[in-house]
Amino acid sequence: MTEARANNIINVVNLHKSYTDAHPVLHSISFHLTEGECLGVVGESGCGKSTLARCLLTLTGWQSGEIYFDGLRLSGMGNRELREARSRMSAVFQNPASALNPRLPILDSLMEPLDERKGFVPSFLAGERPARRLEVAEALLATVGLSADALFKHPHELSGGEKQRIMIARAISTEPAFIVLDEPTASLDVTTQSVILNLLKDLQETLSLSYLFISHDLAAVHFMSDRIMVMRSGHILDEFSKSRIFDEQRHHYTKLLLEVFSG
Repeated sequence: MTEARANNIINVVNLHKSYTDAHPVLHSISFHLTEGECLGVVGESGCGKSTLARCLLTLTGWQSGEIYFDGLRLSGMGNRELREARSRMSAVFQNPASALNPRLPILDSLMEPLDERKGFVPSFLAGERPARRLEVAEALLATVGLSADALFKHPHELSGGEKQRIMIARAISTEPAFIVLDEPTASLDVTTQSVILNLLKDLQETLSLSYLFISHDLAAVHFMSDRIMVMRSGHILDEFSKSRIFDEQRHHYTKLLLEVFSG
C-alpha cells in the first residue's frame, strides 16, 4: 500500500471532487496536516470546506487524487483497514441537536461509539479506572466540564453549549488521532463560542489531538489554528502560518477577509 510522510496525520494530493461533471467542488487541491497541529480552513459558504471534510472522513468519494491518513492511502484500503482508519477519526459539526436522538437520554447518545467497540476505554480515562458503562460516561462528561446529571436528560433539556460539549465528549471517546471541527461554534452565542473554543484548545493540548478546524469566521480560525488555509470556489488560494497572516504577500482575497476580521 502506498505510503506518505509519516509525520503528517493527513496528506491530500491533487484531490478533485465533483457532484456533476460541470460543477467541480474541489479543484485538485493539495495540503497536509501535521500530527498535533490545528489547520484552520476559512472561506465563504459554498467554497468546498464541508465537502473537503466529508472526503477526509470517507463519508463521500472523490474522482481523482489521494488522501493519506497516518501515512496510508485511504483509497487503497480494504474494508477492514478502512473501518480501522475511520475508528481513529472523529468530527464535531455545527448543529449538535441534529446528531442527538431526541428520544434517547444523553447517556445512550454519548456512549454509542463505545458501545460499538465493546470493552474499549480511552487511555486518558485509565487513571480513573472506570469499569462500568455509566462510570465511563460520567468520566467523559467531566472531561468536558459537565456534571453526570446531564446523562439522564434528553437533548431538549440542555442548552446549545451543553449539547456541543456532549458532542465533543463523544468525539474524543474513541481516542481519535484526527478530528474535523466543522463550524463547531456557529450556532452558539458569542460567550458560549469562547467557552467551547477554549475547551477544544485545552483538549488538543492535553490529548495531543490533530484538528482540521473549518469556519467562515476568521477570528475563530486565527484563535484556534497553527496554520490557516483560505479556500474559494473549491480552490486553495492561500496557506500560511498564523504568525504570517498580515504579511504583504497574502492573497488579495485573504486581505479582503482580514478587512472584515480587523474591522
